[in-house]
Amino acid sequence: METERWTAFRPHFGIEVFYCRPGIQGAHEKGGVDGQIGYFRRNHFVPVPSLNLTE
Repeated sequence: METERWTAFRPHFGIEVFYCRPGIQGAHEKGGVDGQIGYFRRNHFVPVPSLNLTE
């Protein structure tokens, strides 16, 4: 169930809502979402290592 604040928030920022299927029918969807979050985190939030070769 969506709250009134959430339904007012979504159109303001242009958020499309997609809910996973409950139960065993939607059990496979969690891994895909977690994988996408991990990919984004590794590629955008982890700093690129730098090598100091002048020493």
